[in-house]
Amino acid sequence: MKTVIIGIGGVGGYFGGLLSLHYTGQPGHEVCFISRGDQLNAIRQHGLRIISDGDQRVVHPDIVISSTDHLGKADLVILAVKSYSLESVLPLLHPICGPDTVVIPVQNGLGNTEKIRAACKSGIICDGLVYVIAEIKQPGVVIRQGDAQKIIFGLQGTSHPKLEGIRDYLKEPGFDVVLTEDPLKYKWLKFQFIGALSVVAAAHDMTIGEVLKTPKTSEAYIAIMEEIRYVAKACGIRLPENAAEKSYEIAMKSPAESTTSFQRDYLSGKPHELEAYLGELLALAHDHQIPVPMSEMYYRKLKA
Repeated sequence: MKTVIIGIGGVGGYFGGLLSLHYTGQPGHEVCFISRGDQLNAIRQHGLRIISDGDQRVVHPDIVISSTDHLGKADLVILAVKSYSLESVLPLLHPICGPDTVVIPVQNGLGNTEKIRAACKSGIICDGLVYVIAEIKQPGVVIRQGDAQKIIFGLQGTSHPKLEGIRDYLKEPGFDVVLTEDPLKYKWLKFQFIGALSVVAAAHDMTIGEVLKTPKTSEAYIAIMEEIRYVAKACGIRLPENAAEKSYEIAMKSPAESTTSFQRDYLSGKPHELEAYLGELLALAHDHQIPVPMSEMYYRKLKA
């Protein structure tokens, strides 16, 4: 199995790192990291250090490179860049994607898989998402918080013989893996959970725990989650009526001191995923004539 991880940030570094730890050196397996800049240089020189639950492990993948031009066709591509970087890495897919290449994009927000399918005419392009709290602490170092390490992927309304083998491959290092024929429901559920939480936390510069214990922000979080459910329904995705309540319960179990990746990017002045979060949501709401006043208010606040 040749696996290519594109984007070695917190998410790509954690999942790609554990895949590399498990499979590097095994006959028939190859794990390749596609990265850039300081992260690329640090991994080449010292490996990738993963810190989780006080444990530290150093990963030395088979290949660490910035281009896919000479890798040949991959069996699996995990596309782990942020949504704002997606278009810049789409040309990397063509050299490594053949008819049987499974591509799992794990960007947060809406509209990303459609862009990949439009640009990549070959391969099995899944909808995918992950649950993990992981970030780059410094070049070459990824730190993970909490217990979540879940991957959900599949083709909407159908399947493919290759996907069961990919599921089993991803389970081997210990990930919680779900293969589903309804991945869009899971994507919208995650968007409802993390998208709403991220924009409220960023707008008020609060940790997850602070958002949940403060009445004003807690109410805003719930209101945006409900607006997301209404838009999803208009798009043909039926989320459970108690989905917001369930998402709130999940948030309550997250480390209270943790922040979201969108929040960290936004508050540090880096490129961020506001358009993939609220921009795409507002566009869909407009198309379907669904009122989303709380989402609109936070979009304006964060755009200011």
